[in-house]
Amino acid sequence: MNGYIIAKIVMHFFIVSIIGYISLKIINSAMRLDAKTFALLYGLGAALITLEMLIISLLGLKFSIGLILLSWVLPLLLVFFKKRKESKNYFNIQILYFKIIDRVKDSNPLVLLLFIAVIFPFFLKLLLGLPLIGWDAWMHWGFKAKIFYFEKSVPLELYTGNCPIMTLGQREYPLLVSLIETFFYECVGIFDDSLARVIFFYFYLSLLVFFYNLLKSIYTKLYAGIITFFLATIPFITDCASGYYSGYADLIFMYYNFISVALLWSWSIEKKNWQFYLASAFTGFAFWTKVDGIVLVIANFILILFLILFDKETRALLKIKLFLSYALIVSAIAGPWYSVVFFLRLPSGHIAEKSAMSAGEFFKRLPVFAAGVVREALNFPKWNILWVTFALVLIFCFARMFNKTNRIFFISLLIQMGLYSLITLFHSAFYHTVANFLDRLMLHLVPLILIITANSLYQKNRMILKAEL
Repeated sequence: MNGYIIAKIVMHFFIVSIIGYISLKIINSAMRLDAKTFALLYGLGAALITLEMLIISLLGLKFSIGLILLSWVLPLLLVFFKKRKESKNYFNIQILYFKIIDRVKDSNPLVLLLFIAVIFPFFLKLLLGLPLIGWDAWMHWGFKAKIFYFEKSVPLELYTGNCPIMTLGQREYPLLVSLIETFFYECVGIFDDSLARVIFFYFYLSLLVFFYNLLKSIYTKLYAGIITFFLATIPFITDCASGYYSGYADLIFMYYNFISVALLWSWSIEKKNWQFYLASAFTGFAFWTKVDGIVLVIANFILILFLILFDKETRALLKIKLFLSYALIVSAIAGPWYSVVFFLRLPSGHIAEKSAMSAGEFFKRLPVFAAGVVREALNFPKWNILWVTFALVLIFCFARMFNKTNRIFFISLLIQMGLYSLITLFHSAFYHTVANFLDRLMLHLVPLILIITANSLYQKNRMILKAEL
């Protein structure tokens, strides 16, 4: 890999992150660019760019970097001049450099050492230049990304039955992953699976940074670092970052899933509406990433319903506004693609396939499903001791599940686990799903599991909400 290619890769991440930054400043002009906010930039930018690429294609146009960026020129100028007016030194690179250095110095050295020790081996693995090798990574997302790159659009004729090979690529799957790979190829100038894998590694890093900084706002830096270390070293997650499962949508889906719930948690505490709107957007992004996102859409709707109905301080008109905002934001993000799925009558995704069954068949499936979950949870080479620890925490610390720090995360976890369980039990390919896909469904919930476990095991009363204990 020569320096020219590396520069283009850096340009890709810079462009996407800048678009994410502009969007954040539009949502909340007072938002500070700290580490937790920085972890949102690429994910936000990637979702918006890919949506724009889909809309350009639906308009019958060919997308290019110039056309994609054209719509962001005016918002960028508005943000630039507004911040320049507020602070003449805002865009001073020297001042920005010293701010970064000060924040690094303020960090716990042991935490930084742990972080580097965890990341470095997986980064070296990434540099080996291996292509995408998992079937889903290569076919469901990577293959489409290459077609879109050559066509400079999302050609709908591929989805009308005239391209038999597309039937192998699950035509109804959302396109965020495929299109962000396509945009990566646009920036780099070539398509290369071994280079595109850096996208998934970057999402992995962003998830770790957000997770650590969220925990740091609740616990000590060292404790937050230890829990983040545990998350970063779960073998299945590292496999999604730089191993066999690199290129699968599950890691990116987990990123959007967790951040949406975390933002709702923040909103429930601070009551800042921009957090609610951003949580709604990340819910839509999850649905734009995987069909499984319908579970998160329903779960967050129920969670919002719970939060609003029990909030006596919020006026009825504002409650209606929040419900409508959630529905409109999620629909605006997921609507364009699922409208295509509906009008082209594409077959529903695996997770949406249901089968009629008798009561006897349902109860016959229950022990099979339970055995499959237990067997997967006890797969220590894949999960370490994550699920066993969580089971013990549920038994011995159940009262803590509903304290103010845990409540939102635990309710979301229960709803999502319940919906995944029902969908799996009624699935037309139930036995195949239990044998092959339980691990990926469980992966989506790992950050929720860890933050609930961390709070339940923490003994000191140094919480963001001290009254909870």
